[in-house]
Amino acid sequence: MSAKAPRKKIRWDLWMIVTVGVSIFYMLFLLYPLISMLSKSVIGEDGGFTWQYFAKVFQKKYYQISHDTVSVTHRGQSSLQTAVYKYMNVNG
Repeated sequence: MSAKAPRKKIRWDLWMIVTVGVSIFYMLFLLYPLISMLSKSVIGEDGGFTWQYFAKVFQKKYYQISHDTVSVTHRGQSSLQTAVYKYMNVNG
């Protein structure tokens, strides 16, 4: 038989209070708006899943980049943008 180790009680000192406070602040002012914005970007007016908002953004001329004119440092970003744009034109 193995004896269970006793559970350590949480020590509520100054640093634990600061840690909990900063964590709550982080969740309230960074995570909540970010998750809210991302969820609203894929929910259409009828309440269903949609890509219409992304299609509207990526149809702008700024995102229509040719692979031949893209520098090496921006190739990954432009490839993703081009793939999303092509997907929107085919499926949207």
